[in-house]
Amino acid sequence: SLLTSTNKLIEYSQLHDLDLGSMSYQTMKRVLSQLNKYVMLKRLFLARSERVDFVDLSGQQANSLSQLLELDLTSCTLDFSESNQQQHYFLNNSRSLQRLSLNNVTGLTGERFAAYFNLALFPNLTHLDLSNNRLFSFSVPAYSPLSNSLEHLLLVNCQLASVRFDSPLESLVSLDLSDNNLTISSSMYSVSYTRTRNVRLSR
Repeated sequence: SLLTSTNKLIEYSQLHDLDLGSMSYQTMKRVLSQLNKYVMLKRLFLARSERVDFVDLSGQQANSLSQLLELDLTSCTLDFSESNQQQHYFLNNSRSLQRLSLNNVTGLTGERFAAYFNLALFPNLTHLDLSNNRLFSFSVPAYSPLSNSLEHLLLVNCQLASVRFDSPLESLVSLDLSDNNLTISSSMYSVSYTRTRNVRLSR
């Protein structure tokens, strides 16, 4: 089976879905050490795992995730070391990615998000959840690929004092800015620059 031998892991090269959220630390580490063999992987769920800081999201393991559509890293720990960032952006070969959850990622700040995740690398991203992180500010730059793809953006409880959309989000369906430090003027400026009709500013 998937959990008993490395030889068996190689047989799962056609695997599309992998959920490791409830596995033990040692089992998960063993499985993910073979991540480069899952070349057809579409969905990877690591939510609520105690630690995934050993996952190489910027090197050879990440290069195998070119078919990935959904990645859930909710409540995980990532490697934000300076040496890792100098090598590559996280997920730099996952242009097919459509859904990304970074809800409550340990140590994730707005500065680290900008440094490690280049949203220009995800032109097909439709769902982005950055809730429950200390972002302080969030912006979508002009001419961003997200202006045509992003449909759902969750920024709940991010201690936001400012948000800015320099590209109109043409496809946005829902925007959740609740539980932040936004003033009416700053939040309404940003909301007016999106096309969404489903906006949440408070709970």
